[in-house]
Order: sequence, then structure tokens, then C-alpha cells
Amino acid sequence: MIPVLLAFNTWAFAFSLVNWGFGSAISLHLACMALFALSNRKRGRLIILSGVAISLLLSAAVSASLLVATSDSGQLSEHSFEVVNAQVLLDSKISRGFWQAELVSLGSKKMHGNVLLADQTGHDFKQGCLLVGKMRLVPFQSNDRPWLLKLAPANFSQKCSDDSPFVSLRNKFLKSLRGPSQDSKALVAGLAVGDTSLLSDQTKAQMKILSLTHLTAVSGANCAIVLGLVFLCLSKLSLRRWLRTSLSIGALILYLQLVGPQPSVLRAAFMSLTILLMITAGRAVGAMTALSWATILLLCLNPFFSGDFGFALSVAATGGILVVSPWFYKWLRFRIPGWLAAVLAVSAAAQIWCAPILLQLQGGIPTYALLANALVEPLVAPITVLGILACILCIVSPLLAGMVSWLASIPAFLIIGIVRKLQALPFATLWWPSGVMGIVLMAALALSLSLRALNVKVALAKNLATACVLALIFVASFGFFRSTGWPIKDWQIINCDVGQGDALLIRSNEQVALVDVGRDPKPIDDCLTHLGVTTINLLVLTHFDADHVGGLSGALDRRHVITGMVTDYPDNRSQALAMTEELRRSSDRMLTAFAGLHGFLGSISWLVLQPELHGSGSDDPNDGSICMRWNAADFTLFTMADLGEKGQMRLAQLHPGWLNVNRRLPVVLKVSHHGSADQYPELIEALKPQLALISVGRGNPYGHPTRATLKILSNLGTDIFRTDNDGPISVNAESSSHTLSVATGD
Repeated sequence: MIPVLLAFNTWAFAFSLVNWGFGSAISLHLACMALFALSNRKRGRLIILSGVAISLLLSAAVSASLLVATSDSGQLSEHSFEVVNAQVLLDSKISRGFWQAELVSLGSKKMHGNVLLADQTGHDFKQGCLLVGKMRLVPFQSNDRPWLLKLAPANFSQKCSDDSPFVSLRNKFLKSLRGPSQDSKALVAGLAVGDTSLLSDQTKAQMKILSLTHLTAVSGANCAIVLGLVFLCLSKLSLRRWLRTSLSIGALILYLQLVGPQPSVLRAAFMSLTILLMITAGRAVGAMTALSWATILLLCLNPFFSGDFGFALSVAATGGILVVSPWFYKWLRFRIPGWLAAVLAVSAAAQIWCAPILLQLQGGIPTYALLANALVEPLVAPITVLGILACILCIVSPLLAGMVSWLASIPAFLIIGIVRKLQALPFATLWWPSGVMGIVLMAALALSLSLRALNVKVALAKNLATACVLALIFVASFGFFRSTGWPIKDWQIINCDVGQGDALLIRSNEQVALVDVGRDPKPIDDCLTHLGVTTINLLVLTHFDADHVGGLSGALDRRHVITGMVTDYPDNRSQALAMTEELRRSSDRMLTAFAGLHGFLGSISWLVLQPELHGSGSDDPNDGSICMRWNAADFTLFTMADLGEKGQMRLAQLHPGWLNVNRRLPVVLKVSHHGSADQYPELIEALKPQLALISVGRGNPYGHPTRATLKILSNLGTDIFRTDNDGPISVNAESSSHTLSVATGD
């Protein structure tokens, strides 16, 4: 029990140390130590001494990781908002979305210093590679530490040396892959060495819907297979126990070099090493204890892992399997065949412990996750074994490796087929409360099942389990827990599905605002008709590109517009003049929008953030589109139109105070320009939206939304909803709990 408590405390201390500073971390650390010591008085002194030692290691690790060459800090700061040529050498991935890197040059200057590289491009960065290209260097303001620097790459190239034998072997393996389809052979690479570069974005998205992304991450199963193969070979030789252990550890280290220092594989490797060393020393060690010590050691070596979702999911899945799956198996084996009971028990246990974390990454609960995992799990082991064998065979014969990889790709092809079928079923995602309430409810459910699995016979466990069951019954009775339905009751925001275009509705006290109308009249007319909208109190045409104003006649048909609004940016295109005149004829009054214009929609206040008066500083219609902030009693909404990076930077520089929001309320962001890459990441990071709405057409030729923008949002833990995948999106804010409820129409 003590290692588990220490692991929990280490994680909390590391997270607070990295994000909130030393003062907050030490306060939290002392509180946890006192609580744990009081709960176990016999070993209270041991807990406190261990905690102090861990805190010293963590403090040293954080201090070392934050060191930057101070002599260059003054020169670096001048490039805060300037895109320049730069070269950065990648060192190691320290957390989800960030790399530790060494700055080689900036502009025309040779510079040296440690920086944080923001991995917001969606590309696969590799350790030891040199990034060359256009980049922006900005101060990293976390915890008021201006010496922390972050690079946000724009256009760049990655130059990797093939001198390393592991890089060479990996490249040979990827080239030798064979299979009936591109995705099937790509899945072999993912399961064997954790390389997802060959896997299509469509398949990645479908696997995410079914909670199958763990298949492409190297984990404990891979480490167990490597150790098992080595032990099988060494068992034929008469070797001493310590020699066998040393050779096994060496093989595991070589495998780590091959797959790279991914958080999940590091967790698995350290846990395997702990168990292996203890067994060799003749001492018994529980798997949960090994997991705890592996977690503690990794956090001490790299405190930034405390904020990495991949690391958290790896630990949670392993913990759930160790704690809950035996109880599940005992309960299931008398009702279904033993092999099926084992598969379902492991999958369900991992899903339950991972669910509170996954709710921070995606909205709702994957309906078919358990079924999908049960179907694919028997196919994973043969793919992994054959894939690793094919990788080894690349050393001697790429042709033979290709034949083995083709065999491995057959079950992989079946997995891809299962993914395709299941994700296409209706109600692929069940709605679950978003925000803190949803996470706490799911965590309470996971805790109650864990206590039941551990057979903790205390009143607290029984009461907690009873409370969770009653809460679920209450939620289900009132239709709160349901498959996604559209529109949600008492909606306040609706993103209509108008294809590749924008159309957003805001409602307050029965007054309705419509921001843009899409490209074609029919989709917006159908959306407004379905919602029963006959009066539009404020109709905003953010700019005059066809995908924003082409459907104007559909919005005006059989509807009364009280106020029309167009941009103050001078646009002399014939379409702009025609649409302005059509809106003028159909509205009771007209407004020309510029920064600072404000008003009310029911109880919601709105403020125009861009463009400047007469479009000053704007280069084109997108740069001169209307960006607005909507302040409600229970949420803040930013509608960004097609405002690009330059316009977003102008807004941040000229009106930074307008971007300040009440952090007790959720922030909703209508992402600019259908999720294009033309974003100012620092602005999105400053807003920290809980919910992002992306209005985009299916199969659009522009690649919207881009991986870069999705990466920025996912790194912030933002729930992302997009009309191409989810259809029309409706949002309601719960004023009492400051949480958002979302329902979609797809």
C-alpha cells in the first residue's frame, strides 16, 4: 500500500511543481505526507522520509530541465512575435505536446540554449533529428518563468541522420513491410515498434472513436513478448541466473532504442525491470508495487510525464487490469466461456480506469469500445510477435522480413475491417456530462468498482458504490445519460451543418443571433426550419467569401431580420456589394462592425474584436472578417470567423484585455477558418477553451481541419466537435455546475 501512496503523492507533487511552482508543490506535498502518515502510523516515519527524498529528486529534475542559457535570453526575447529561420536539435519528449530541444541557430545568429519545442504541427518528430525552417520563438509564461522558451514551428523540414543502427533498422523494417492494404501493414508497424507514420488519418480517427489507439502504442505486452522470446532462447543454455537477467535487460534496452522513449513503453520497461530484478534477487514483488515504483522512478527522472496523457493512460490501464480484472473474471467465468471472460475482464478493467482521463480528451463514452477490444484482442499477439520477428529478420534478409510481415498483416487486415464496421454503427458515442462533473462522476464509479474488486468491506466503500448507482439511476431516469440527440434541450449554441462553410446560432431569452449562413441556401434553411427560428434578432455576415454568405437567401426566406451586421473592411467585390444590399433590404437596421462595437442579445453581451475601424491593418477579406466575443452568465463564446494568424496576433497585441475571461466559466471557441493551419497558437492557448466547434465539410479538398490545429486543441485538453464527423452540434451550459452539455445530430 505504501508504494501506491508514494506514487500518488509523487504524481501530484510533480504536476504541481511543473505547472504551479515550488511553493504550491511543497504545500500540497506536505499535506499529502501528513495525511498518509496519519493513515498509517506504524510506518508514518518511513512514508515521510521517502516522500522527502522523492521531493528532492523531483525538484532537482525540474530545476535541471528548466535551465536555459541566460546570456542569450535578451537576444531571444526580441523574436517573440517574429517568424525567423531557426535550427533546433530534438533531445527528448518531456510531455504530451512538448519536446526538450537545443537551439542551434536563430535568424543569422548561432545560439545555444535549452528550449521547449511545442509539438503542434501534427508531424512525427524523432529524437536526435534537426528541425530546420521558419519558427517563432515566444516566452513561455507558465508560473511566471520568462526564461522558459517555447518554439512554435511553422514551415520546417526534419533532417535525421541514418548513422544510428537503430534508425537504419527501423527504416529497413518500414520499407520491407508487405500486406493486403496500406493500413494493415501500417498497423503491423504500430504494434511492433510503435510507428504510426504509415497509418492513414481516417483509420486513426476511427480507432480513436472505438478506444483502440492503444494498439499503435508500444506497451507492456511488447516488453513482455521481447523478454519472453529472450528467456525462451536463453533457457536452452546453461547460464547463471544473473547472466540471464543481464542479457534480458540488455535485450529490453535495445528494444527501447529501436522504438524510442515513448512514455508508455518507458513505463512498461521500468515495471518489467523492477519485477525481473526482484525475481532474480529471490524476492517476491507484487505487480502493483512494481507499477508504483516504476511510476515514481520515471516521474523523478522526468517530472513532465505527470502532465502527459499517454503516460497517465498507460499507468491507469495497467492499474485497472491489476486491480479490477481478476474480480471481473471471477464474475464472468461462470456465465460465459473462460477465454471470452478473460478478454472482456481485461478490456473492461482498462476502460474503467482510463475513462476519467479519456473524458478530458474526447466527448462522450465510446459505445462499442468493449466489443471492439474483445474482438481485436486475440489478433494482437500474433501481429506483435510476427512484427517483431520481421524487424529482427531485416538485419539478415529484408525479403524474408517482408514475407513474415505479410503474414502479420493478415490479422491486422481483419482488425481494420472490424474498426471500419463498428465505427459506422449508429450511436458510436454515448453522451456523458462534460467538464469536472463528468470526470468526477466517472472517477467515483471507477473507485467504487475498484473497492468492490478489492473486497474492501467498509461502510465508505458500500456507501460510495450505492451513491454511484443511485446517481446513475437518477441520470438515466431524467434522460441525462443518453445517446447523442440533436438538438439538446434548452440549447444556447448551435453549429448548423452547412458543409464547407460557417453557420452558428446563439440564443438567449428567446432572441437568436446567426453568424454566417454557409454556401448554399438549403442547408441553412433546413437547420433554421428544424429549430423553428422565424425571427433573427442579429444576423452577422463576417465577410463575403461564398462559404459564409452564399446561403443568405435560405436564411432570409420566411424570416424576419431585426439587425444585420457586415464588416467594416472595405470589400468591393460584386458578391460583397450584392449581399450587403440584400441584407440591407431584409433588415430593420444595419450595423457596420469594427473593434469595440458592442451590444446585447437577450442577457448575452457581445463585443466585436476585429476588424479595426475601416479595416485598418487587414490585408484581405479573411483578415478583415468579424471576430466576436459573447459573454453569457454561464459561458464565454469566441466566434473567430476566418481570422488568420496575422489578424489573431493583431487582436492580441492591440486589445489583450478583451481576451481576458472568467475562468470559472467554460470557454467555447468557434475555431477560425474551418480549422485551417493559419492560427496563432498562443492566442488559443491563452483562451484555453473547454469546447471547440469546427464547421467543416466532409472530404473537403483543403485538408480542413488540419492536424496542426487539432494538435493545438488536443494538447490543451479541449473537447473537439466538428460538423464533418458529428453533424450539427448543439450546446447547453449548466449554470449551477459551470459545465457544458453537447449533443450532435450525426
